Amino acid sequence: MLGGELAAVRCDLEDSAAEMFEPFARADQRRWDGVYLRGLLLESGRKSVEPMAARLGEDGNRQALAHFVTSSPWDAAHVRARLAWRMQPVVKPTALIIDDTGSLRDGDASACAARQYTGMAGKVTNCQAGLSLHLASDGASAHPEPEQTVKSLGIAAGKRAARPVQWREGSPPGSGRSGHKRMYSRFVALRIRPAGREIRKPRPAPSFRSAGCWLLAAGCWLLAAGCWLLAEYPAGQDEPVQFWLSNLPETTSLPVLVRIAKLRWRIENDYREMKQALGLAHFEGRTWPGWHHHVTFVSVDHTFCTLQRLSRSPKETVSA
Repeated sequence: MLGGELAAVRCDLEDSAAEMFEPFARADQRRWDGVYLRGLLLESGRKSVEPMAARLGEDGNRQALAHFVTSSPWDAAHVRARLAWRMQPVVKPTALIIDDTGSLRDGDASACAARQYTGMAGKVTNCQAGLSLHLASDGASAHPEPEQTVKSLGIAAGKRAARPVQWREGSPPGSGRSGHKRMYSRFVALRIRPAGREIRKPRPAPSFRSAGCWLLAAGCWLLAAGCWLLAEYPAGQDEPVQFWLSNLPETTSLPVLVRIAKLRWRIENDYREMKQALGLAHFEGRTWPGWHHHVTFVSVDHTFCTLQRLSRSPKETVSA
C-alpha cells in the first residue's frame, strides 16, 4: 500500500492487530506488533527489518523491530490459531488445502534452509520450504486386477467418457454471465483403490519435525479404502493432462469434484500476494522463532487485506 492508502485504513489495521495479538501482556510487544504489520504493508521493496525501518519514519527503530521479530518470547502458533478462528466464519471454507511454497537461499544458515526440491526452481536446490494450511472457498476400483498408473486409467476411460464442466469465471473478458472468461474443460471421474507399498507401510506417530510428512501419509491411509480419480481431458488432447485423488464421498457429483480440485488457484494467488506485496520470503534472520514470527505477521496482514476487499465486494470468493 502507498502511504496515503495505509493511513486511510490505519485504524482498522490497529483494531485487527489488537484482536490478533490480544494475549500479548507486555506494552512493548503491543506497540511493535502494529509497527511490524504496517512495515509489511508499506509500498514495494524488501520487507526485511532494515529497509522496513527506513520506510517507517519515526517508528523505524531497526534494533527494536529486529528484537521483536527474532527474540521476543511470544507464541506464533497461538496467534495463527486465533487467525484461523477469526477467518473461519468469513471464509466458510469449502476445502482445507495443504500446500507448500519455497524461497531460494544462497547459504544454509537461514532457518529451515536446506538442499531440497522446490517447484519454484523445478529442481533440488538450496531453499527454504514452508508447509501451509489454507481455508478456501469459491472464490473404478483397481482391486485384484493388475496395478495401473492414473494416466493409463484415464486413457482407458477414453475421451467419450469425459464431460464438460465449468468451475468458475476468470478475470479476462469473455462470454460468461458476468462478462468474464469461462473456466471450463472436460473431465473423467473414476472410483479407484490406490495401490503400492507406500500406502500399506506402517506410519510413525506424528512429531513436530515430521508433521508435514505425516499429514501426507495420513492422506494415503484415508484414500486406501477407495477414492476418486479425477482426470482433466481437454478437447483436442489425446490423453489426460492433470490428475487428482480425492477422498470425498462416493456420492459427490462431478461438478463438485472439479470445483474443489480447482480451488488451488486461490492458493497460488495467496502465495503471490504474500511474496510480492507482503514480503513472505524476505526474512533475513537465522532463528526458527524469528522465521515463524515473520510468517505469522505476513498471514495477519494477508487476512487484513482480505477483509478489506470483502468489505468493498462482499460476494468475492476468498481463502486465508
